[in-house]
Amino acid sequence: LLACFIVQLFFVVTAYLVSHYRSHRLGIEQVHLPPFKSPAFIFSKSFEVWVNLLDILLSLAVIVVYITTTYALRVSIPILSVNLVACGFFTFEYISGLIRGNCSSSFLWSYASIVNVVSTVPLLMQWGFPTVLTLVFIRVQRLYRAVHDMVESKVLDVFLSPLSQAVLDVFVKTLALVFTFAGCIFTLESLGDISKFEDTPFDLSDAYPVEPRQWSFYTAVYFTIVTIATVGYGDLAPVTVLGRFATIISIVVGVAFFSIEVSAIVTVAQEEAAGKGRLRPRAGFKHVILSVSDVEGSQTSIRDFLREFFHPDHGMPMTRVVILATELMPDYIKKLLNRGSLAGLVSYLQGSTMSVKDLQRARALDADMVFFLANTNDPDADSEDNSNILRAIGVRQYCNQVSLRLQLLNSDNKQQAISVGIPSDCITCIQEVKYSLLAQNARLPGFSTLVTNLITSSNDEVHSND
Repeated sequence: LLACFIVQLFFVVTAYLVSHYRSHRLGIEQVHLPPFKSPAFIFSKSFEVWVNLLDILLSLAVIVVYITTTYALRVSIPILSVNLVACGFFTFEYISGLIRGNCSSSFLWSYASIVNVVSTVPLLMQWGFPTVLTLVFIRVQRLYRAVHDMVESKVLDVFLSPLSQAVLDVFVKTLALVFTFAGCIFTLESLGDISKFEDTPFDLSDAYPVEPRQWSFYTAVYFTIVTIATVGYGDLAPVTVLGRFATIISIVVGVAFFSIEVSAIVTVAQEEAAGKGRLRPRAGFKHVILSVSDVEGSQTSIRDFLREFFHPDHGMPMTRVVILATELMPDYIKKLLNRGSLAGLVSYLQGSTMSVKDLQRARALDADMVFFLANTNDPDADSEDNSNILRAIGVRQYCNQVSLRLQLLNSDNKQQAISVGIPSDCITCIQEVKYSLLAQNARLPGFSTLVTNLITSSNDEVHSND
């Protein structure tokens, strides 16, 4: 602990001196710049992902080695070699994080930074002080942080659903909690009571002889799980003052932890079922977004769109449709999502294209196209068109490079859409199409029926069980 404190103090003083020098010699306007020229890859997202992956692997290796040494009761050369490699990488990770954090005090005193120091310094000290009782077990907290960062950065979206990621996050957090308290109790019980700090008010050893207990890391994990789960078999109990204090803390933290995390998993499951999750990308699949203002009033339009979009003649088997609407998922959409022909190809998200957060959930930047479907049953055509135009503006402002198709009811509103930057060839006006077909049908009777049949595909599978 003293060595960890000295190392942490060294970094804090160094960062303060660097900041002081830059503010007085370079000028206050350049304080936000890096302290020296750093490689650009350190600030990239891919670098952070690879660092987290290597951190997870080496943290697992260090924890396994630590548990092994608690049984072997000695530190061999291979173990020292593994610890040295891990120590080198953890030091590189700490320094790169310090550079990315611009040598700020917020990074130095962050939880992840302190865990890095406390779990890395003992690895290096084992070359001079080969002992099995170290604070290396705290590294499991950094392992959890690496997994949590990968979940938060959406890197795992390709492999896991939001619910699966939430379960993974809670699972790793639970392991980190158990291993941390188990390591604390094992270390404290192995060291014994501090001199003149024993909890022995009466000497009853003659009447009630105390049976010596052998603590191992496995028994410490077993005891921690039984204690946190409030089972309490009573077959094992700490005898030192600090060990009992750590047990009290573990009970309080464990009960609160499980209550909060179970509630979080239930919330994620409910949100995903209600359409409040986010789109999970699938390898080899593209997707388009279908934005509607009124899901209930647009049942026929949505069914017709899906029937045409997924018709075998159009060749769209590897493209998914994401329905984005402000309402909760209606029952008929749930039936469509569970239908054999559309299962896995249609998703529903509750949200609006005027919200950046909702567009990120729908992965609008990666979409091939965004369709804005008008509600043909709305008695107020102008209001419906204005709503569609506003939603189209939201997409254009967020991702201008994504193609869109805007459907309007009233032809008088087409010019309004063009004036806000929507290309005319991306706008389809239902009234305009109807009047054009009527005019051509007057010149050539049956023309409208011919065109309607040509542009409409038959697919009874989508309409089955309606």
